[in-house]
Amino acid sequence: MGEAGQRTLATTANVTSRAKLAQAQGKVAEALQMATTKWQEVADQDNRLQDKIELAELLMQIELQRGDLVAASGYGESLVALSNDVRGQVEHIRLGAAWLARVHDGYKQYADILLTRYQSSGDADLLERALAVLESSRGQSLLLQRQLADTHRGDESAERRNLRRRLTEVSNRRAGLPAGSADYEKISIDYFQLLEQYQSNFAMQEQQVAVSAFSMATARAKLGGDKALIEFLCMQEAACKAIVVSDSAMKVFEAGGWQQVSELANRLNATLRTPGADSEGVRRQLGALLLGDIYADPMLNGKTGLLVVVDYPLNNLPFAALTPAANGELVNRFAISTIPSITVYQSAAAEQRQHSLDVAVFADPVFSAGAIQRNAGSSTTFNGWLQSLDRLRWSAVEANNLASLFSGRNVRIYTREQATRENLLKAETRSARILHIASHAYYNESMQDLVGIAFSAADPADIEIDADGPGT
Repeated sequence: MGEAGQRTLATTANVTSRAKLAQAQGKVAEALQMATTKWQEVADQDNRLQDKIELAELLMQIELQRGDLVAASGYGESLVALSNDVRGQVEHIRLGAAWLARVHDGYKQYADILLTRYQSSGDADLLERALAVLESSRGQSLLLQRQLADTHRGDESAERRNLRRRLTEVSNRRAGLPAGSADYEKISIDYFQLLEQYQSNFAMQEQQVAVSAFSMATARAKLGGDKALIEFLCMQEAACKAIVVSDSAMKVFEAGGWQQVSELANRLNATLRTPGADSEGVRRQLGALLLGDIYADPMLNGKTGLLVVVDYPLNNLPFAALTPAANGELVNRFAISTIPSITVYQSAAAEQRQHSLDVAVFADPVFSAGAIQRNAGSSTTFNGWLQSLDRLRWSAVEANNLASLFSGRNVRIYTREQATRENLLKAETRSARILHIASHAYYNESMQDLVGIAFSAADPADIEIDADGPGT
Protein backbone atom coordinates (compact mmCIF):
# COMPACT_ATOMS: atom_id res chain seq x y z
CA MET A 1 0.00 0.00 0.00
CA GLY A 2 1.39 3.42 -0.96
CA GLU A 3 2.04 6.34 1.39
CA ALA A 4 -1.17 8.12 0.36
CA GLY A 5 -3.26 5.03 1.10
CA GLN A 6 -1.61 4.48 4.47
CA ARG A 7 -2.20 8.14 5.36
CA THR A 8 -5.89 7.89 4.39
CA LEU A 9 -6.35 4.69 6.40
CA ALA A 10 -4.60 6.16 9.43
CA THR A 11 -6.66 9.33 9.20
CA THR A 12 -9.93 7.38 8.93
CA ALA A 13 -9.04 5.13 11.86
CA ASN A 14 -8.00 8.17 13.91
CA VAL A 15 -11.18 10.10 13.15
CA THR A 16 -13.35 7.07 13.91
CA SER A 17 -11.63 6.47 17.24
CA ARG A 18 -11.88 10.13 18.28
CA ALA A 19 -15.55 10.32 17.23
CA LYS A 20 -16.39 7.20 19.24
CA LEU A 21 -14.61 8.62 22.27
CA ALA A 22 -16.52 11.89 21.98
CA GLN A 23 -19.76 9.94 21.61
CA ALA A 24 -19.01 7.92 24.75
CA GLN A 25 -18.30 11.15 26.64
CA GLY A 26 -21.66 12.59 25.63
CA LYS A 27 -20.14 15.07 23.16
CA VAL A 28 -22.57 14.02 20.46
CA ALA A 29 -22.38 17.21 18.35
CA GLU A 30 -18.57 16.98 18.24
CA ALA A 31 -18.71 13.28 17.29
CA LEU A 32 -21.25 14.03 14.56
CA GLN A 33 -19.12 16.80 13.06
CA MET A 34 -15.97 14.66 12.92
CA ALA A 35 -17.71 11.62 11.44
CA THR A 36 -19.75 13.65 8.92
CA THR A 37 -16.66 15.50 7.68
CA LYS A 38 -14.84 12.23 7.10
CA TRP A 39 -17.92 10.66 5.48
CA GLN A 40 -18.06 13.51 2.97
CA GLU A 41 -14.33 13.17 2.33
CA VAL A 42 -14.49 9.48 1.36
CA ALA A 43 -17.89 9.65 -0.40
CA ASP A 44 -16.39 9.82 -3.91
CA GLN A 45 -13.49 7.45 -3.24
CA ASP A 46 -14.69 4.03 -4.34
CA ASN A 47 -11.48 2.42 -3.03
CA ARG A 48 -12.48 3.28 0.55
CA LEU A 49 -15.33 0.78 0.89
CA GLN A 50 -14.31 -0.53 4.33
CA ASP A 51 -14.06 3.04 5.66
CA LYS A 52 -17.48 3.90 4.27
CA ILE A 53 -19.12 0.87 5.89
CA GLU A 54 -17.52 1.68 9.25
CA LEU A 55 -18.46 5.38 9.04
CA ALA A 56 -22.05 4.58 7.99
CA GLU A 57 -22.47 2.39 11.08
CA LEU A 58 -20.90 5.03 13.34
CA LEU A 59 -23.07 7.84 11.97
CA MET A 60 -26.17 5.68 12.38
CA GLN A 61 -25.26 5.18 16.06
CA ILE A 62 -24.60 8.92 16.58
CA GLU A 63 -27.90 9.95 14.99
CA LEU A 64 -29.68 7.36 17.11
CA GLN A 65 -28.09 8.86 20.21
CA ARG A 66 -29.27 12.29 19.04
CA GLY A 67 -32.79 10.91 18.66
CA ASP A 68 -33.00 11.59 14.91
CA LEU A 69 -34.33 8.22 13.73
CA VAL A 70 -34.91 9.41 10.17
CA ALA A 71 -31.27 10.49 9.76
CA ALA A 72 -30.13 7.25 11.43
CA SER A 73 -32.23 5.31 8.91
CA GLY A 74 -30.48 7.09 6.05
CA TYR A 75 -27.08 5.90 7.23
CA GLY A 76 -28.55 2.45 7.85
CA GLU A 77 -29.59 2.32 4.20
CA SER A 78 -26.06 3.29 3.19
CA LEU A 79 -24.66 0.50 5.36
CA VAL A 80 -26.92 -2.07 3.69
CA ALA A 81 -26.21 -0.82 0.16
CA LEU A 82 -22.44 -0.82 0.66
CA SER A 83 -22.41 -4.26 2.28
CA ASN A 84 -24.66 -5.88 -0.31
CA ASP A 85 -22.51 -4.66 -3.18
CA VAL A 86 -20.28 -7.43 -4.53
CA ARG A 87 -17.25 -5.44 -3.38
CA GLY A 88 -18.77 -5.45 0.09
CA GLN A 89 -19.04 -9.23 -0.08
CA VAL A 90 -15.39 -9.48 -1.06
CA GLU A 91 -14.43 -7.21 1.85
CA HIS A 92 -16.40 -9.40 4.27
CA ILE A 93 -14.59 -12.52 3.07
CA ARG A 94 -11.19 -10.84 3.10
CA LEU A 95 -11.63 -9.32 6.57
CA GLY A 96 -13.06 -12.45 8.18
CA ALA A 97 -15.77 -13.56 10.57
CA ALA A 98 -15.24 -10.82 13.18
CA TRP A 99 -15.88 -8.11 10.59
CA LEU A 100 -18.93 -9.99 9.27
CA ALA A 101 -20.36 -10.23 12.80
CA ARG A 102 -19.87 -6.50 13.29
CA VAL A 103 -21.68 -5.66 10.05
CA HIS A 104 -24.47 -8.06 11.05
CA ASP A 105 -24.87 -6.12 14.32
CA GLY A 106 -25.17 -2.93 12.26
CA TYR A 107 -27.97 -4.48 10.23
CA LYS A 108 -29.77 -5.47 13.42
CA GLN A 109 -29.43 -1.95 14.81
CA TYR A 110 -30.89 -0.49 11.64
CA ALA A 111 -33.78 -2.97 11.69
CA ASP A 112 -34.47 -2.06 15.31
CA ILE A 113 -34.58 1.64 14.37
CA LEU A 114 -37.12 0.88 11.64
CA LEU A 115 -39.24 -1.15 14.08
CA THR A 116 -39.19 1.73 16.58
CA ARG A 117 -40.36 4.11 13.87
CA TYR A 118 -43.09 1.65 12.87
CA GLN A 119 -44.32 1.37 16.44
CA SER A 120 -44.65 5.17 16.57
CA SER A 121 -46.17 5.74 13.14
CA GLY A 122 -47.92 2.50 12.16
CA ASP A 123 -46.36 2.79 8.68
CA ALA A 124 -46.42 -0.79 7.36
CA ASP A 125 -43.68 0.01 4.84
CA LEU A 126 -41.25 0.55 7.74
CA LEU A 127 -42.12 -2.87 9.18
CA GLU A 128 -41.64 -4.59 5.84
CA ARG A 129 -38.34 -2.78 5.32
CA ALA A 130 -37.16 -3.90 8.77
CA LEU A 131 -37.88 -7.51 7.84
CA ALA A 132 -36.11 -7.07 4.50
CA VAL A 133 -33.00 -5.72 6.27
CA LEU A 134 -32.95 -8.67 8.66
CA GLU A 135 -33.42 -11.08 5.77
CA SER A 136 -30.61 -9.44 3.82
CA SER A 137 -28.31 -9.84 6.80
CA ARG A 138 -29.26 -13.49 7.35
CA GLY A 139 -28.88 -14.28 3.66
CA GLN A 140 -25.46 -12.65 3.44
CA SER A 141 -24.39 -14.43 6.62
CA LEU A 142 -25.37 -17.84 5.23
CA LEU A 143 -23.57 -17.20 1.97
CA LEU A 144 -20.41 -15.69 3.43
CA GLN A 145 -20.11 -18.11 6.34
CA ARG A 146 -20.13 -20.93 3.80
CA GLN A 147 -17.34 -19.20 1.88
CA LEU A 148 -15.30 -18.60 5.04
CA ALA A 149 -15.79 -22.20 6.13
CA ASP A 150 -14.63 -23.50 2.75
CA THR A 151 -11.57 -21.23 2.92
CA HIS A 152 -10.59 -22.35 6.43
CA ARG A 153 -11.17 -26.06 5.71
CA GLY A 154 -9.20 -25.93 2.48
CA ASP A 155 -12.31 -26.84 0.43
CA GLU A 156 -12.19 -23.63 -1.61
CA SER A 157 -11.71 -24.31 -5.31
CA ALA A 158 -8.33 -23.45 -6.81
CA GLU A 159 -9.97 -21.06 -9.28
CA ARG A 160 -11.80 -19.12 -6.58
CA ARG A 161 -8.75 -19.11 -4.28
CA ASN A 162 -6.59 -17.61 -7.02
CA LEU A 163 -9.24 -15.03 -7.84
CA ARG A 164 -9.52 -14.03 -4.19
CA ARG A 165 -5.74 -13.65 -3.85
CA ARG A 166 -5.49 -11.56 -7.01
CA LEU A 167 -8.40 -9.41 -5.85
CA THR A 168 -6.77 -8.77 -2.50
CA GLU A 169 -3.47 -7.87 -4.16
CA VAL A 170 -5.05 -5.51 -6.70
CA SER A 171 -7.35 -3.97 -4.08
CA ASN A 172 -4.40 -3.19 -1.80
CA ARG A 173 -2.39 -1.64 -4.64
CA ARG A 174 -5.39 0.40 -5.76
CA ALA A 175 -6.00 1.67 -2.21
CA GLY A 176 -2.49 3.15 -2.14
CA LEU A 177 -2.91 5.25 -5.29
CA PRO A 178 -4.31 8.80 -5.51
CA ALA A 179 -7.88 8.66 -6.85
CA GLY A 180 -8.06 10.04 -10.39
CA SER A 181 -4.42 9.41 -11.26
CA ALA A 182 -3.48 7.55 -14.43
CA ASP A 183 -2.18 4.57 -12.46
CA TYR A 184 -5.37 4.52 -10.37
CA GLU A 185 -7.60 4.49 -13.46
CA LYS A 186 -5.53 1.71 -15.04
CA ILE A 187 -5.57 -0.57 -12.03
CA SER A 188 -9.30 0.12 -11.51
CA ILE A 189 -10.01 -1.59 -14.83
CA ASP A 190 -8.23 -4.73 -13.59
CA TYR A 191 -10.01 -4.47 -10.25
CA PHE A 192 -13.52 -4.39 -11.70
CA GLN A 193 -12.76 -7.17 -14.19
CA LEU A 194 -11.59 -9.38 -11.33
CA LEU A 195 -14.69 -8.46 -9.32
CA GLU A 196 -16.93 -9.54 -12.18
CA GLN A 197 -15.06 -12.86 -12.50
CA TYR A 198 -15.20 -13.46 -8.77
CA GLN A 199 -18.91 -12.63 -8.57
CA SER A 200 -19.68 -15.08 -11.38
CA ASN A 201 -17.56 -17.83 -9.79
CA PHE A 202 -18.97 -17.15 -6.32
CA ALA A 203 -22.59 -17.33 -7.50
CA MET A 204 -21.98 -20.47 -9.55
CA GLN A 205 -20.42 -22.40 -6.66
CA GLU A 206 -22.79 -21.21 -3.94
CA GLN A 207 -26.15 -21.75 -5.61
CA GLN A 208 -27.24 -24.21 -2.93
CA VAL A 209 -27.07 -21.55 -0.19
CA ALA A 210 -27.86 -18.40 -2.13
CA VAL A 211 -31.21 -16.81 -1.31
CA SER A 212 -33.51 -14.91 -3.61
CA ALA A 213 -34.79 -11.38 -3.04
CA PHE A 214 -37.07 -11.05 -0.03
CA SER A 215 -40.77 -10.62 -0.75
CA MET A 216 -43.20 -10.24 2.13
CA ALA A 217 -46.15 -10.83 -0.18
CA THR A 218 -44.69 -14.15 -1.37
CA ALA A 219 -43.88 -15.28 2.16
CA ARG A 220 -47.35 -14.41 3.47
CA ALA A 221 -49.02 -16.18 0.57
CA LYS A 222 -46.96 -19.31 1.30
CA LEU A 223 -48.00 -19.23 4.97
CA GLY A 224 -51.60 -19.74 3.92
CA GLY A 225 -54.37 -19.61 6.48
CA ASP A 226 -53.02 -22.26 8.84
CA LYS A 227 -49.54 -20.93 9.74
CA ALA A 228 -47.99 -17.90 11.40
CA LEU A 229 -44.37 -16.81 11.58
CA ILE A 230 -42.40 -15.18 14.40
CA GLU A 231 -39.04 -13.49 13.77
CA PHE A 232 -37.12 -12.42 16.88
CA LEU A 233 -34.72 -9.49 17.05
CA CYS A 234 -32.69 -9.19 20.26
CA MET A 235 -30.38 -6.24 20.82
CA GLN A 236 -27.74 -6.84 23.48
CA GLU A 237 -28.15 -4.66 26.57
CA ALA A 238 -31.52 -3.53 25.18
CA ALA A 239 -34.76 -5.33 24.38
CA CYS A 240 -36.01 -8.27 22.36
CA LYS A 241 -38.80 -7.77 19.86
CA ALA A 242 -40.93 -10.32 18.02
CA ILE A 243 -42.34 -9.65 14.56
CA VAL A 244 -45.40 -11.84 13.98
CA VAL A 245 -46.60 -12.41 10.42
CA SER A 246 -49.69 -14.22 9.19
CA ASP A 247 -51.46 -14.29 5.85
CA SER A 248 -53.62 -11.34 6.90
CA ALA A 249 -51.69 -9.30 9.48
CA MET A 250 -48.28 -8.22 10.82
CA LYS A 251 -47.56 -7.01 14.35
CA VAL A 252 -44.58 -6.18 16.58
CA PHE A 253 -44.50 -7.36 20.20
CA GLU A 254 -42.10 -6.54 23.02
CA ALA A 255 -40.44 -9.76 24.20
CA GLY A 256 -38.51 -8.74 27.32
CA GLY A 257 -35.12 -7.26 28.05
CA TRP A 258 -32.06 -8.93 26.55
CA GLN A 259 -30.43 -9.63 29.90
CA GLN A 260 -33.50 -11.27 31.41
CA VAL A 261 -34.19 -13.32 28.28
CA SER A 262 -30.56 -14.47 28.14
CA GLU A 263 -30.50 -15.54 31.79
CA LEU A 264 -33.79 -17.45 31.53
CA ALA A 265 -32.76 -19.17 28.29
CA ASN A 266 -29.50 -20.33 29.88
CA ARG A 267 -31.38 -21.54 32.98
CA LEU A 268 -33.88 -23.50 30.90
CA ASN A 269 -31.19 -25.19 28.80
CA ALA A 270 -29.22 -26.09 31.94
CA THR A 271 -32.34 -27.46 33.64
CA LEU A 272 -33.33 -29.58 30.65
CA ARG A 273 -29.83 -31.11 30.58
CA THR A 274 -30.06 -32.11 34.25
CA PRO A 275 -31.84 -35.45 34.78
CA GLY A 276 -34.75 -35.13 37.21
CA ALA A 277 -34.61 -31.31 37.39
CA ASP A 278 -37.93 -29.45 37.51
CA SER A 279 -38.14 -27.09 34.53
CA GLU A 280 -41.81 -26.10 34.79
CA GLY A 281 -41.20 -22.77 36.52
CA VAL A 282 -38.61 -21.44 34.08
CA ARG A 283 -40.58 -22.79 31.09
CA ARG A 284 -43.61 -20.79 32.22
CA GLN A 285 -41.58 -17.66 33.02
CA LEU A 286 -39.69 -17.58 29.73
CA GLY A 287 -42.75 -18.64 27.74
CA ALA A 288 -44.80 -15.77 29.17
CA LEU A 289 -41.98 -13.27 28.56
CA LEU A 290 -41.35 -14.22 24.93
CA LEU A 291 -44.77 -15.39 23.79
CA GLY A 292 -47.42 -14.49 26.37
CA ASP A 293 -48.94 -11.54 24.45
CA ILE A 294 -48.50 -13.31 21.13
CA TYR A 295 -50.17 -16.49 22.37
CA ALA A 296 -53.27 -14.54 23.42
CA ASP A 297 -53.51 -12.42 20.27
CA PRO A 298 -56.47 -13.13 17.94
CA MET A 299 -54.18 -13.19 14.90
CA LEU A 300 -53.15 -16.72 15.93
CA ASN A 301 -56.72 -17.99 16.09
CA GLY A 302 -57.16 -20.94 13.76
CA LYS A 303 -53.42 -21.38 13.21
CA THR A 304 -51.97 -24.85 13.62
CA GLY A 305 -48.37 -24.23 12.53
CA LEU A 306 -45.79 -21.82 13.95
CA LEU A 307 -42.52 -20.99 12.15
CA VAL A 308 -39.83 -19.38 14.30
CA VAL A 309 -36.75 -17.41 13.17
CA VAL A 310 -34.49 -17.03 16.19
CA ASP A 311 -31.83 -14.54 17.18
CA TYR A 312 -29.10 -14.76 19.82
CA PRO A 313 -29.52 -15.63 22.73
CA LEU A 314 -32.44 -17.83 21.61
CA ASN A 315 -30.45 -19.98 19.15
CA ASN A 316 -30.47 -23.18 21.22
CA LEU A 317 -33.86 -22.66 22.87
CA PRO A 318 -36.36 -25.55 22.56
CA PHE A 319 -39.49 -23.52 21.83
CA ALA A 320 -41.68 -26.62 22.05
CA ALA A 321 -40.87 -26.75 25.78
CA LEU A 322 -42.25 -23.26 26.51
CA THR A 323 -45.53 -22.67 28.33
CA PRO A 324 -46.69 -19.14 27.49
CA ALA A 325 -50.07 -19.40 29.26
CA ALA A 326 -51.43 -21.03 32.42
CA ASN A 327 -53.03 -23.90 30.51
CA GLY A 328 -51.30 -23.46 27.19
CA GLU A 329 -48.21 -25.44 26.33
CA LEU A 330 -47.00 -24.22 22.95
CA VAL A 331 -46.47 -27.70 21.52
CA ASN A 332 -50.07 -28.68 22.32
CA ARG A 333 -51.43 -25.88 20.14
CA PHE A 334 -48.94 -25.61 17.27
CA ALA A 335 -46.63 -27.70 15.13
CA ILE A 336 -43.41 -25.74 15.68
CA SER A 337 -40.59 -25.41 13.16
CA THR A 338 -37.40 -23.36 13.48
CA ILE A 339 -36.21 -21.93 10.14
CA PRO A 340 -33.01 -19.99 9.28
CA SER A 341 -34.84 -17.10 7.63
CA ILE A 342 -38.11 -16.09 6.00
CA THR A 343 -36.39 -15.93 2.61
CA VAL A 344 -35.21 -19.52 2.81
CA TYR A 345 -38.77 -20.54 3.67
CA GLN A 346 -40.35 -18.57 0.83
CA SER A 347 -37.73 -19.81 -1.67
CA ALA A 348 -37.97 -23.50 -0.82
CA ALA A 349 -39.91 -25.45 -3.39
CA ALA A 350 -42.60 -27.76 -2.11
CA GLU A 351 -40.94 -31.10 -1.50
CA GLN A 352 -42.24 -34.01 -3.52
CA ARG A 353 -40.63 -36.89 -1.67
CA GLN A 354 -40.45 -40.27 -3.35
CA HIS A 355 -39.96 -43.17 -0.92
CA SER A 356 -37.75 -45.68 -2.74
CA LEU A 357 -36.98 -47.36 0.61
CA ASP A 358 -39.41 -48.33 3.34
CA VAL A 359 -36.71 -48.81 5.98
CA ALA A 360 -33.01 -47.85 6.12
CA VAL A 361 -30.96 -49.16 9.05
CA PHE A 362 -27.45 -48.16 10.15
CA ALA A 363 -25.79 -50.35 12.78
CA ASP A 364 -22.45 -51.59 14.17
CA PRO A 365 -20.24 -48.97 12.49
CA VAL A 366 -16.44 -49.20 12.42
CA PHE A 367 -14.50 -47.03 14.88
CA SER A 368 -10.97 -47.93 13.80
CA ALA A 369 -7.94 -45.84 14.78
CA GLY A 370 -6.70 -45.81 11.19
CA ALA A 371 -9.91 -44.32 9.87
CA ILE A 372 -9.95 -41.72 12.63
CA GLN A 373 -6.42 -40.58 11.85
CA ARG A 374 -7.36 -39.97 8.24
CA ASN A 375 -10.47 -37.97 9.17
CA ALA A 376 -8.74 -34.60 8.87
CA GLY A 377 -12.00 -32.65 8.94
CA SER A 378 -12.70 -33.52 12.58
CA SER A 379 -11.48 -31.55 15.57
CA THR A 380 -9.00 -32.96 18.09
CA THR A 381 -11.77 -33.10 20.69
CA PHE A 382 -14.08 -34.99 18.34
CA ASN A 383 -11.37 -37.45 17.27
CA GLY A 384 -10.52 -38.07 20.92
CA TRP A 385 -14.13 -39.00 21.53
CA LEU A 386 -14.16 -41.32 18.48
CA GLN A 387 -11.13 -43.21 19.78
CA SER A 388 -12.92 -43.95 23.06
CA LEU A 389 -15.90 -45.74 21.50
CA ASP A 390 -16.74 -49.41 22.01
CA ARG A 391 -18.00 -51.51 19.17
CA LEU A 392 -21.80 -51.93 19.10
CA ARG A 393 -21.85 -55.63 18.18
CA TRP A 394 -25.43 -56.37 19.14
CA SER A 395 -26.80 -53.48 17.09
CA ALA A 396 -26.16 -55.64 14.00
CA VAL A 397 -28.39 -58.34 15.50
CA GLU A 398 -31.03 -55.69 16.08
CA ALA A 399 -30.68 -54.63 12.44
CA ASN A 400 -31.25 -58.18 11.21
CA ASN A 401 -34.29 -58.49 13.48
CA LEU A 402 -35.69 -55.29 11.97
CA ALA A 403 -35.18 -56.73 8.49
CA SER A 404 -37.15 -59.83 9.52
CA LEU A 405 -39.86 -57.68 11.13
CA PHE A 406 -40.33 -55.76 7.88
CA SER A 407 -40.00 -58.75 5.57
CA GLY A 408 -41.76 -58.10 2.30
CA ARG A 409 -40.86 -54.40 2.47
CA ASN A 410 -38.00 -52.61 0.75
CA VAL A 411 -35.35 -52.62 3.51
CA ARG A 412 -31.70 -51.58 3.24
CA ILE A 413 -29.23 -52.57 6.01
CA TYR A 414 -25.89 -50.77 6.40
CA THR A 415 -23.50 -52.36 8.90
CA ARG A 416 -19.74 -52.22 9.57
CA GLU A 417 -17.85 -50.54 6.71
CA GLN A 418 -21.13 -49.77 4.89
CA ALA A 419 -22.51 -47.70 7.78
CA THR A 420 -20.96 -44.49 6.44
CA ARG A 421 -22.00 -40.87 6.31
CA GLU A 422 -21.93 -41.08 2.51
CA ASN A 423 -24.58 -43.82 2.53
CA LEU A 424 -26.65 -41.85 5.04
CA LEU A 425 -26.67 -38.78 2.78
CA LYS A 426 -27.86 -40.67 -0.30
CA ALA A 427 -31.21 -39.44 -1.54
CA GLU A 428 -32.84 -42.86 -1.20
CA THR A 429 -31.69 -43.12 2.43
CA ARG A 430 -32.82 -39.64 3.45
CA SER A 431 -36.23 -40.24 1.87
CA ALA A 432 -36.80 -43.63 3.54
CA ARG A 433 -40.11 -43.89 5.38
CA ILE A 434 -38.27 -45.14 8.48
CA LEU A 435 -34.62 -44.35 9.27
CA HIS A 436 -33.05 -46.31 12.15
CA ILE A 437 -29.55 -45.40 13.38
CA ALA A 438 -27.80 -47.40 16.08
CA SER A 439 -24.53 -45.68 16.95
CA HIS A 440 -22.82 -43.42 19.48
CA ALA A 441 -23.82 -39.75 19.60
CA TYR A 442 -21.74 -36.78 20.66
CA TYR A 443 -22.61 -33.55 22.48
CA ASN A 444 -20.23 -31.00 24.01
CA GLU A 445 -21.92 -28.87 26.66
CA SER A 446 -19.32 -26.12 26.39
CA MET A 447 -19.71 -25.97 22.58
CA GLN A 448 -23.41 -26.56 22.01
CA ASP A 449 -23.20 -26.47 18.22
CA LEU A 450 -20.71 -29.36 18.24
CA VAL A 451 -22.98 -32.39 17.98
CA GLY A 452 -22.70 -35.53 15.94
CA ILE A 453 -23.31 -39.21 15.33
CA ALA A 454 -20.45 -41.65 14.74
CA PHE A 455 -20.42 -43.48 11.39
CA SER A 456 -17.88 -45.67 9.66
CA ALA A 457 -15.12 -43.81 7.89
CA ALA A 458 -12.85 -46.71 7.06
CA ASP A 459 -11.49 -48.53 4.07
CA PRO A 460 -12.13 -52.29 3.99
CA ALA A 461 -8.50 -52.85 5.06
CA ASP A 462 -9.28 -51.16 8.39
CA ILE A 463 -12.10 -53.52 9.29
CA GLU A 464 -11.36 -55.80 12.22
CA ILE A 465 -11.92 -59.48 11.49
CA ASP A 466 -13.77 -60.96 14.47
CA ALA A 467 -15.68 -64.21 14.14
CA ASP A 468 -16.49 -64.51 17.83
CA GLY A 469 -19.51 -62.24 18.02
CA PRO A 470 -22.45 -60.89 16.08
CA GLY A 471 -22.12 -58.21 13.47
CA THR A 472 -19.19 -59.71 11.58
